[in-house]
Order: sequence, then C-alpha cells, then structure tokens
Amino acid sequence: PTPAAPPSPWVTAPDPNSYTAQAIASPAIVSLASRVQGWLEPTLLAKSVGLEGIGGGSRAGRLSQPDFERLCSAVEPGLEARELLRLFGQARATQASPARGLPEEIDVASFLRHFGPDSPVPPQGPGQDQWALSTLRRIARVASGALAGPEQAFRKFDLDGSGALSSLEFERFLRTQEPSLTQNDIDWLWRVADSNNDGQVTLNEFSFALRQLQVEAVRAQHTQGNIAQY
Repeated sequence: PTPAAPPSPWVTAPDPNSYTAQAIASPAIVSLASRVQGWLEPTLLAKSVGLEGIGGGSRAGRLSQPDFERLCSAVEPGLEARELLRLFGQARATQASPARGLPEEIDVASFLRHFGPDSPVPPQGPGQDQWALSTLRRIARVASGALAGPEQAFRKFDLDGSGALSSLEFERFLRTQEPSLTQNDIDWLWRVADSNNDGQVTLNEFSFALRQLQVEAVRAQHTQGNIAQY
C-alpha cells in the first residue's frame, strides 16, 4: 500500500501563486529552511521548558530537579515520573564527589561534559544503569545547543523592544547566525515567515513558517511520487 502523506499544517493547501508554494517547489529553499530551523530548535526547546537557556535565571548554569525533569520530558515526552526520578538520580551520581556528596542541583557544564555530543561513551561497567546513561546521552545531545541558542541574538536585534523583528532587523539577525546567506536567501525567508504581511516576524512565527514549508515540501514530493506511479 502507498504510505500516507504527512498531515498538512494548513487547513487548505497554499495558494499556488504564493511565495510559500513557490518555495516548496525549490529544493534549495527547502534545504535552507531546514538548515535555519536546525539552529532555531535549541531556542524553542529552552522556551518550551520555561528556561532562559538551560539553567538560566539566578542559578545560572544549574538545573533544579523540576527544571531537569521538564527538560527531559520536553526531549522525550513519554518518560514516566519514576523514570524521570531515575534519570535525575543518575545525573546527580555522575556529579557526586567525596567532599560534597550528591549535589542538589545539576551543573549544566558537568552534565554536558559527561553526556553531550562531544563526550566519549564510557565503557560499560557492572552495576551501571545502562538505560539511564543512554537516555541521558540522547537528551544531552538534543539539548546541548540550547545553551547557545539564537534567542539572545534575536533580542539583540529587536531594536524597538517589540518582541518581533522588522525586515531590516530580521536580515541582521539572520546574518549574525549565518553570514554566508545571500540577499536572495534572506528575501525568501522573509516572504515565507511574514505570511500575514504585517511587516514583522516573531521567533515562533518564523519557526512555524519553516516547519510548514518543510512539511508541505514532503507532501508535494509524496504527491508527485504517487502520480509518477500511474
């Protein structure tokens, strides 16, 4: 049987003459949207768990148990309460010291050194909780980018403090994150992101527009593939 196409984020398909529909037909624009979404995702993760970057706020660089469990649940939503407790206990155990014992909070830098994308996988030993260790590695690899997410840059170039970017602020923001972007790239991203033509773009609006574009591109490919079979 032919696999079903992914659900459309639109109630109706995009207007064939719209910038979004034109972008969907361009592999280069779809690839650009995917790349930009890749560095936006860490910020959205940090926002989804209510943190200003991981470990933000007055305890900069540290996560309380509720913060840590929210982070784990955001990355792996199916985790149960007992599993979250198990993960927190394992994370604390890796940061224990003879002098201080088990820490009450998770030090972010130490957590990423143990489990982040650049950390080596240690050899398995007897008595280790392999499930917790492998799960923590998955979570750390997804969440590590949130430490250096682009939200601060977004705020920096929000010159009027409105929480949204004008077209000029949007261009400065993108060039800060990816200087190699061409003017044509930036113009396409603006047209797709500012779908309501109000002359400004918020971080969530921008990210949602990128996701829409990618999903619709997959749907278009799926439709074309079905047509080619007949």
